Amino acid sequence: MKEALVTVLGLLSVVATAMYVMKAIPEETAQALEAQSSQYINVTTIDITAGQHHSTIEGYGEVIPEETLTLTSQVSGVVLWKEKHFKLGEQVSKGDLLLRIDDSSYKVLLANAKKDLANAQLAFLQEQRKHQRAQKEWKASGMAEAPSPLALREPQFKAAKAQLNATQQAVEDAKQQLAKTSVHAPFDGIVSQSSVTTGSVVESGTSLGQIKSIETAEVHLALTEDDWQQLPTKLSTLSVILQSESHPRQQWAAQASSLSLLVDLKWHSE
Repeated sequence: MKEALVTVLGLLSVVATAMYVMKAIPEETAQALEAQSSQYINVTTIDITAGQHHSTIEGYGEVIPEETLTLTSQVSGVVLWKEKHFKLGEQVSKGDLLLRIDDSSYKVLLANAKKDLANAQLAFLQEQRKHQRAQKEWKASGMAEAPSPLALREPQFKAAKAQLNATQQAVEDAKQQLAKTSVHAPFDGIVSQSSVTTGSVVESGTSLGQIKSIETAEVHLALTEDDWQQLPTKLSTLSVILQSESHPRQQWAAQASSLSLLVDLKWHSE
């Protein structure tokens, strides 16, 4: 009996303890909540709407002109005149006259070409008349057999015509050579190199200077892996703003054109 009684009393004690603890916990929680009810947290709410949200990627790169042209002389002679703006760092516009090379010898070539053309035109007209006369005389002769080319002066006529074409082309070539004594800017740009000055003797192929285009430029940016994840699928939808590091207020609108899959080891190692 003692063992049974002890067992029952033990069970009753456990139940009573559990009931006390369960009752005490809600009372303590209620007291804690009541104590905290006087504390307030300032919050701000905003209304959000579904839509597209854009992220910003910043990078640094060198501005590379889309076109860089080295001007070379296409004729030989002495530089008689040089534009004052044709020097390092100066801006030039498309069509600006930059250099003038001595053209006296090329004027002589053009004059001789025109003289040869005049002689060729005269020879052609004379041979054309002889050719037509030979054709009429052969028809008037009443001969049944076909005439030989020599009888109709066809070889002489073709030779005169070929000579006329050759002299016409020679005149055009002489005009082009004369025009090349004046060197013009091929596009709007910045002079990055000027190699000659007034009095310089140049040959065909001599470098005169270099111009970098200012119409269009490219900027290559090194992107991190996180940057790549933010890029859109279609680059045509990507707007780019270029900003000068030294003059932040100077900005230019640009358009993303292509992605390179090459990995720069220098950036990758970092």
